[in-house]
Amino acid sequence: MAPDQPELYVALGRLEEGVRFVRESQERMERKIDAQDARINEIELDVKELKTHRANRMGSIAIGISMVSVLVSLIVIFLP
Repeated sequence: MAPDQPELYVALGRLEEGVRFVRESQERMERKIDAQDARINEIELDVKELKTHRANRMGSIAIGISMVSVLVSLIVIFLP
């Protein structure tokens, strides 16, 4: 490169700065994506926990209803 081409050096400097800006922007986006991924994983765990809790509650209700029906059946059988 000849030293009498300052426009070329200016253009190269601008390109270098543009590439640096794009790289920094990409790194910011990757950090945001990682943070969102972590939040999504946490929400998925919360949803699974709530579904499990709901399933356990529904099972308890079913057992309670079954016990009441057995009790009512026994009462009907032994007290005519």
